Amino acid sequence: MLKKIYYSSMLCIITLFLVVYGCRITDSNGTARPSPYISFVGDLKTPGHTYAVSVSYDRAFLADGVSGLRIIDISSPYFPNEIDKYESNGIVYDVKHRGDYAFLACGESGFKIIDIESPFGPEKMGTYPSVNAFGFDYAGDYVYLADFTAGVRILDISNIFSISEVSRFHVSGQNTYSTAVNWPYLYVSSRYGFSIVNIENVYSPQEIYFESLSYVYEIDIVADYAFIAFYGGLRIYDISDVRNPELRGELILPAPARSVKVRGDFAYITMGGGGLSIVRISNPYQPYEVDWYNPLRAEMNNLALSGRYLYIANGDKGLLIVDFWPGS
Repeated sequence: MLKKIYYSSMLCIITLFLVVYGCRITDSNGTARPSPYISFVGDLKTPGHTYAVSVSYDRAFLADGVSGLRIIDISSPYFPNEIDKYESNGIVYDVKHRGDYAFLACGESGFKIIDIESPFGPEKMGTYPSVNAFGFDYAGDYVYLADFTAGVRILDISNIFSISEVSRFHVSGQNTYSTAVNWPYLYVSSRYGFSIVNIENVYSPQEIYFESLSYVYEIDIVADYAFIAFYGGLRIYDISDVRNPELRGELILPAPARSVKVRGDFAYITMGGGGLSIVRISNPYQPYEVDWYNPLRAEMNNLALSGRYLYIANGDKGLLIVDFWPGS
């Protein structure tokens, strides 16, 4: 009798787990099978820990932690190779490019602007101090820097040699991780949720909405929807009314979502050691996972889309490139 009760209880627990997290059948490498959307293309080991990636034409820019900025030739995505680097003090957590420049969030070493087209190699043009710069976004002459316990700093970069702060503010979610600009609003990811901030007046930004969630790491804005990567997985909000966003759909994932990028009917989500998840979001009320990929069992932090390829900041493994063409 006790054995029957025990096995019945275990069956209930296993069934509940499969209902909540879904059933994933993997091979010996940890790769989900079948994999109709994802195939390996190329990779490159870097000396540091790759936290973020930004792609421009045939180059990828890697935020490689204590190893600074690494510039990778991806003209042949099957054989990426490093062509240049900038070694910065501190830990480089985030990178974005604009024209001849790369912007870096360098933790306790501040925000930096690097000339990536200098004939003498990458050179620092300007810098601004920070408490612990994690992530940022930019629009026009302004950078919106998520500075962890210091809140969000709005920096004027119209003169790259002399960066100045125009304002700084805190959000209800406290420690800030990243920002996303959708003018005239700024979406801020934080430890305890996400905020929508009116930045029409950069000298006096106003928080107009806050949603409580655990560990919101990144937000991608597409049309009237905000796609939220948070500790529990993915949430989709209708933001047509920014003062009253409405939750449309949610997908619980087996590991915390670190980064989300949306293209067409799919959301591509990195989950740290949990790998990469591809989620169909054509019906925002009912998102569902269509594929999962984690052949290297690394730490997939951040990702960028370019052409038919997905470029993944793959922690200690460096850069991972996969083909994510639907139906390939």
